[in-house]
Amino acid sequence: QYELTRYDIKTHPRGFVTTQRVLTASPTKLRRETALPEGTLLQVQNGKAALLDVPGKGVQKQQARPSLWDLWITVGEPLSAVQAGDRFVRQLEQHKVDLDQVSYTRFDGRVSYIIGAKAQDATKPQLWLDKESFLPTRAVTFRPGPDGKPIQDDVRFLGWGSAAGGNWLPKTIERYRDGTLVERATLVSVERNQPADRTLFETR
Repeated sequence: QYELTRYDIKTHPRGFVTTQRVLTASPTKLRRETALPEGTLLQVQNGKAALLDVPGKGVQKQQARPSLWDLWITVGEPLSAVQAGDRFVRQLEQHKVDLDQVSYTRFDGRVSYIIGAKAQDATKPQLWLDKESFLPTRAVTFRPGPDGKPIQDDVRFLGWGSAAGGNWLPKTIERYRDGTLVERATLVSVERNQPADRTLFETR
């Protein structure tokens, strides 16, 4: 569970503080519930299918958009090193990350690899990985906006915990849209190996 601050809600110019609950089930199931002023925003992903329930707008069923981040938090199915590498490459290619461009930078006090761009160049799709743990520290992707112009999504993962401590997740996740901070999520609690109703992840 996260404490979430949304900065993109017009009725709350200083930020709307709320909660977000994320349920995951290996290999590809994810359910995200966000409490908003007008109701609960529900996002469900199950393999290649996705469901989006927006308060006041109803339910939309769509094809799941490839997510570099969701692969980490849903753990994924058991794979050999070669299979995992191939899947990782496919995900990067789906986001049009240039695999031939690799550089280095410091982020959150540690050295990170940058795949897809040079340091300080946020105009290209890219993924940052911690040099020691290979955990993601930043992901910059682009999607088409309503007017056809690309929208930049910049997600930053700060303060990773440890697998041994049971908190193998970043302490803070920040989301920027076209350079503006729109969301900050702070980890409150993690519960592992909990029974969950399969219908929670249905997208039909």
